[in-house]
Amino acid sequence: MTQKNQQRLDDKAEALADKLARELENSNLNKFLRNVESRIYAQISKELVDALFGDDPSMTGSLTILGNTIEYYNDGVTITLVITSPEGESTTIEIPVGSFGL
Repeated sequence: MTQKNQQRLDDKAEALADKLARELENSNLNKFLRNVESRIYAQISKELVDALFGDDPSMTGSLTILGNTIEYYNDGVTITLVITSPEGESTTIEIPVGSFGL
């Protein structure tokens, strides 16, 4: 078999594998699971926002999602969110309290 023919076979095999992967990714079950996951994250986000900005806001708290830790602190002037990955990398977000109207 020539190198050119081998390359054609390799390309066809790769294209078929890609097609099968796309079909699996777009199966009804995977679509359903993505939808459920999205709704769960939306609910968690809503509960966090309610805890931060609701009628009786929490001054501190934390939660862990898939190994990522989200901690928040409210000093009455600023809400500080610290998001820490399982590897220890962190992102800090500071939100001024009462400086915007929603």
